[in-house]
Amino acid sequence: MLQSTLSAAFLVATGAISAAVGAVLWERQASLRARLLALVLFTASFYALVSGLETAVTAPSAKVIFSKLEHVAINSLGPLFVLLAWAFIAPERCLRRRWLVLLWAMPVVNMAMTATNEWHGLIWAEFSSGPPGSGVLVYHYGPWFFVTLTTVYSYLAAAALAMVRWAQRRAELQRRQVAVLVVAMAIPWVASVLYVFRLVPVEGLNLTSMAFAGSAAILAWSLFPSRPFELVSLARKALVESLPDGMLLVDAEGLVVETNPAATELLGLPGDIKGLLAEEVLREWPELKGELGARPPRRALVRCGQDLWLEVRTSPVYGGRSRSGGTLVLLRDVTERLRAEERIRSSERKFRDLVESALVGVYRTNLAGEILYANEVVWRLFGYSTAEEFMAREAVGMYKDPADRAVLMRELKEAGQVTNHEFDAITKQGALRRMLLSGRLSGDTVTGMIMDITDRRRGEEALRESEERFRLLFERLADAVFITTYDGQILEANEAAAKQTGYSLEELKRLNVMRELASEEPAATYEKIRGALERGETAYFEEQKRRKDGSLYWTECALSPIEQGGQKLVLSVNRDISARKRAEDKLRYLSTHDPLTGAYNRAYFEEELTRLGRGRRFPVSVFVADVNGLKEVNDEEGHAAGDELLRRAYQVLQAAVRAEDVVARLGGDEFAGLLPATGAQTAQEFVTRVCHLLEEHNRESSANPLSLALGMTTARPNESLEAALREADARMYEDKASGGSRRHR
Repeated sequence: MLQSTLSAAFLVATGAISAAVGAVLWERQASLRARLLALVLFTASFYALVSGLETAVTAPSAKVIFSKLEHVAINSLGPLFVLLAWAFIAPERCLRRRWLVLLWAMPVVNMAMTATNEWHGLIWAEFSSGPPGSGVLVYHYGPWFFVTLTTVYSYLAAAALAMVRWAQRRAELQRRQVAVLVVAMAIPWVASVLYVFRLVPVEGLNLTSMAFAGSAAILAWSLFPSRPFELVSLARKALVESLPDGMLLVDAEGLVVETNPAATELLGLPGDIKGLLAEEVLREWPELKGELGARPPRRALVRCGQDLWLEVRTSPVYGGRSRSGGTLVLLRDVTERLRAEERIRSSERKFRDLVESALVGVYRTNLAGEILYANEVVWRLFGYSTAEEFMAREAVGMYKDPADRAVLMRELKEAGQVTNHEFDAITKQGALRRMLLSGRLSGDTVTGMIMDITDRRRGEEALRESEERFRLLFERLADAVFITTYDGQILEANEAAAKQTGYSLEELKRLNVMRELASEEPAATYEKIRGALERGETAYFEEQKRRKDGSLYWTECALSPIEQGGQKLVLSVNRDISARKRAEDKLRYLSTHDPLTGAYNRAYFEEELTRLGRGRRFPVSVFVADVNGLKEVNDEEGHAAGDELLRRAYQVLQAAVRAEDVVARLGGDEFAGLLPATGAQTAQEFVTRVCHLLEEHNRESSANPLSLALGMTTARPNESLEAALREADARMYEDKASGGSRRHR
């Protein structure tokens, strides 16, 4: 009994060790390999724990239950080791679902067979007690037990063989990793063989779970610094952490093994990227990822995004036998350095271009007024043909007023330099020119630049006059005028614009014509307008706008491109055409509608008849309706009562048709209608609907009863609508003769 208690305690301790090692591995590394290895250790921990419980209990039935749970762990270890091997061999590829199903199919069958052993006895044929006092239950195996054993051994052997073959082609680091795993795998494997073939000192004593203590110890040893699962030792960690440059250490499989805070901050990486694929970590930096894929050693300048330039240096990291164990990547932010270099180059280019293309004159004189040097621009400004001829004159002789020269000399002596000094000069030909001069005094020599600004001053004066004329026109024009950006933002407006919109001038300058004044923003129209403006053309269009009080009005707009202060703007002239629009709408309505009833008139009806006759919406049904007794009402009660009867007749007919149908008054007491895409049956339903509406109308109305004579016919494709109208008219008279509305075929 003491022996079984000690065995159980040892097994529980073994399980705890395996679980602790798995937890450390899960926490320290996020790679697929590490996570799968942690699952293996968790499974081994479960195996050891249930083995300990199986040893501790005395009842055979309880031992069998725990043995079944052991088989769950045993059958799970095989597929997990295969997946671990796959993570070493092809970490970038995921197994497809069907292969995962096949991988787990046989282990699941074995678990099911173990769980149902009482039904068939194929796993354990019978049980017997072990040596007295051992607390061991001896299991006598059935044939399926060896199927399970073969499955587990096959999975383990395949996984071990695959990892060994993979490690033979890798660096020393990977070979050490695989060696640790294979040794850790082999210990419980050998213990299982000894147990199955009764080679243990106590019959029925299962040493497999105990062997996992040794496996866990090996794996725990491998997780400490400087062991096979660590590429960077603790001795170097402080140096790596303090590096000002970013650093990434990538192993031969493309996994990030080590990084430092500088790299994390530089690239905006998440907190812990160890164990992740470098390609996945750098997916937002394709240029850097491409450089990482090049064969080291390499040094390159890489642009990452718009605002980051990195100097990237890659160096191979060698393992044993000079075989590559990974790549060291150093990242240095050189953005500011490159910007400074570009600023220097840009400044040099500007200075060179200025010197080479300068249109200003460069001169040198002394305080006495002798001209010591002048470039070609200077002597041509004063109308001379050669530099010698120009330099033979004294500087003071070129001033219209010699006092200007005296003022210049006094300022130079007091301040040592003068800028933007204007004076009137006389050319060789006697022409008066306005000059702008700058100079610096050094000793008794004045060096500076001079330029002719006569045309500029004339242009400025002409511009001032033009702007004044424009301002007068802008302010006094009766139409609303806006100056806007191309996006419609109002910069200026006249008083007429304020009066037209109801906004003050200050309020208008905070508004956008397209968004706040236009009642809606037709994007397509504005795109056309913008295209015309960019071609230098004036765009004309009509637009409905909204006043400050919410009322709508129509404007006729003329938009022209202008330039003001070097900025491209739009001059928008808006004339209020609301009255004209209302008149046009009224004329348009009167031209198509009967003024008495509101129905369409004969002209519109005939246009629709012709249009539908040429169209494809056949069959088309046509009806003609006549108001019965109109003459009697006119004679007895007056034309006002007759007009009311006609309006009531239109209301009934209009209530019976669809939105796309046409009801028109042809004249007198006669109405007609067109029902496109309407067959004979639907037309007959229309007639029935009219009859029902007449009945309802007469019940609800206290005035004269309304009676209609109605004729209906349907024109099929290739049949004339004019003929159909005549036939409907004839049927209407037949209906009138019979005394009211009736059904038609």
